[in-house]
Amino acid sequence: MKKIFLPLHIWHLIIYLISIFIIGIGVYIIILGFYILLTHNQYESFILIVAGLVDVVLFLYILIYTLHNRIIFNDKKIIIIGHWNIKNEGLQFPDEIEYDEIKDIAIICANANSLKKKIKKAGYSSLRPFIFYEITLKNNETKWIYIECFSRKQRKQMLSIINDKVELNLSYNQLKRKDYSIYKSDKKYKENN
Repeated sequence: MKKIFLPLHIWHLIIYLISIFIIGIGVYIIILGFYILLTHNQYESFILIVAGLVDVVLFLYILIYTLHNRIIFNDKKIIIIGHWNIKNEGLQFPDEIEYDEIKDIAIICANANSLKKKIKKAGYSSLRPFIFYEITLKNNETKWIYIECFSRKQRKQMLSIINDKVELNLSYNQLKRKDYSIYKSDKKYKENN
């Protein structure tokens, strides 16, 4: 058995469609620029060619970066490919989890990446909590899997595969919810007052 999960959350689907559309426009602009250059010898068309190339490269990078974060469930372990990281930046880093090591699963939100480290160079987005599966291993260590980019149906399928392999009986709607975000103390303060 091998099951591959690509990020298919509705917002990611919109990003894919917009990226493909803009890449298509960029390719059209490049072709138009070469056509003008070759048929009319107008060297100003280099501006079109360069603009089209920048467009294609930028949105191709966005498309590849987004699709690179996938999770593979095979017979013995979960393989997390992670984001295409440059200089250790990103939300999900590559990891592997063997099924026989898994003890429990919870859903968490945290202002951190999958290595449980503060997100650097993210500006305002570092203030936003992200959603992860927190997998507790039998040695009581935890590993985080970034699941916000996957649809609810995909998250349930992931949990179902883990349930089958580990012989757990966890329901997605009844998983423990944990809050490791920077806003946690504010919530406790409001509840006590």
